[in-house]
Parts: sequence; C-alpha cells; structure tokens
Amino acid sequence: LGQWITDRLHQHDPRMMVMTPRKVLFDDWLWWADINGGPKWTAKSFYLALEERGYTQTARRGDRGFKYIALVSPTPHWGSK
Repeated sequence: LGQWITDRLHQHDPRMMVMTPRKVLFDDWLWWADINGGPKWTAKSFYLALEERGYTQTARRGDRGFKYIALVSPTPHWGSK
C-alpha cells in the first residue's frame, strides 16, 4: 500500500476540501496491484488499510470518499500495462 500511495496519490492542503470517491481509489488500487503484485484486497480491507494509515473517510452528497487526497493521474485502462 505504501508504494501505491507514493506512486499514485497526491496529498492536498486541508483548506482545499478535496475528496476522492472510495470506488475511484479502490479501482486504481486494483489496477496498480495487478501490475505490481500487490495484495488482492476486498474494498472493505482496502478502505480499512487507508484509515490505518491516517486517511479520513467522509461523505458528500451521498458519495463516500477520502478527504485531502487525489490520484496524481487518471487510472489507465486495464489493458495498458
């Protein structure tokens, strides 16, 4: 998880109110783990692992996500390794 965080996440200043949907992060994790041999976690395990690393979940307009983080770039298509 630590390498995925380093490779794929950008930390935002809390004043920016950035929130990335959980599914977006999890889909990116699945793509990254497939290429890099990361564990095949369930969504629940992935979200708990992020929380254990200090990331905070939130909800906005019914969409659940993590505050103050965003992907550095969109997730590539599954076929492009």
